[in-house]
Amino acid sequence: MLKKVIYTTLIAVLFSACANPKVAENSTETKEDTNKAIPTLADFDKEAGKYVGKEVKISGLVTHICEHGGKSMHLTSDDGSEMSIKTKGDRFSNTLTGSKVTVYGTVSEFKMNEDYLKKWETQSMAEHQENGDDDAFNNASEQIKNYREQMKNSGKDYISFYSLEYKKHEEKK
Repeated sequence: MLKKVIYTTLIAVLFSACANPKVAENSTETKEDTNKAIPTLADFDKEAGKYVGKEVKISGLVTHICEHGGKSMHLTSDDGSEMSIKTKGDRFSNTLTGSKVTVYGTVSEFKMNEDYLKKWETQSMAEHQENGDDDAFNNASEQIKNYREQMKNSGKDYISFYSLEYKKHEEKK
């Protein structure tokens, strides 16, 4: 259960929920010097750290538009890599499903650190005491342990999770 809660929390941090009825405009304006392409969806997590706070563009096939408001679009690349793109503004048009698009946005970074893990651990213990779900507690404890091990092995006191803050998209013809 807690594993689901943390994944949901991370997804919420990275991707907003679906819920706005307006349809996003298919904008064509670009900022010539600031748009840098990340070669593939598969490269996003490896390359995103270089572009935090900067506008980039990334391309893929739209495989899904969220049915609960159209605020999330799922992209897939030829190699099977996937990424969700969210909008805080207008909804994505359902007609984009099956289209190749280039998405422009700003790369953002969420840093999971020891303070975050301690809060998660405290929440996990409280939920365990409340509902007695041993599996959820053990899963959360194992995940927290794994994240701490990743931080130790990386030599950093945090783990980065990257997302793309949607600005606009262009449909490829």
